[in-house]
Amino acid sequence: MKPREHVWIGGIAAAAAFAPELAGEAAAFWTATVLIDTDHYLDFLYYNRCRDLSIRGMFLFHRLLFQKIRRRDFLGLSVFHTAEFFAGLYLLATWTGSAILQAALLGCVFHLALDVAYLACYRSVFKRAYSVIEYGVRRRVMLRRGDDPDRPFRDVLSEMREAVSAPAPRAPAVLPVPPDS
Repeated sequence: MKPREHVWIGGIAAAAAFAPELAGEAAAFWTATVLIDTDHYLDFLYYNRCRDLSIRGMFLFHRLLFQKIRRRDFLGLSVFHTAEFFAGLYLLATWTGSAILQAALLGCVFHLALDVAYLACYRSVFKRAYSVIEYGVRRRVMLRRGDDPDRPFRDVLSEMREAVSAPAPRAPAVLPVPPDS
């Protein structure tokens, strides 16, 4: 899903699910539904080796990457969308007894549910690993079978470099209009 959709849907859900006296928890829920996607930026930095730090570049990268989601060699990992991250946040929320962290955990779960529903619409739910361990196992299987799960990411970066280095189309020359005789 696009960030704008997470902002709106998360905001509506936070407003509907929390009473006014739980404004802090509602804010934590909403913030978590949006900020969990910062792992996409980290993903972009990892694959381009921090050569491009732009947010615009990250959005372009993921938009082009999503077009490749049906490829056999595609396997995504978003570390803040994994069982390990959720388990850590759960343990931290339980250990501290923090209602804010519990609301943030619920926001992350809500976000992931929206993502899974979105991917289901494209019949691509299992193109993303939901655990770091799962990613490692599936990656090894793919490599053994001759598929390179990093290939789609490299292909997108190549497309982005080609688009930047391609000369801009020239505007057609405007010819002067002859005067009426």
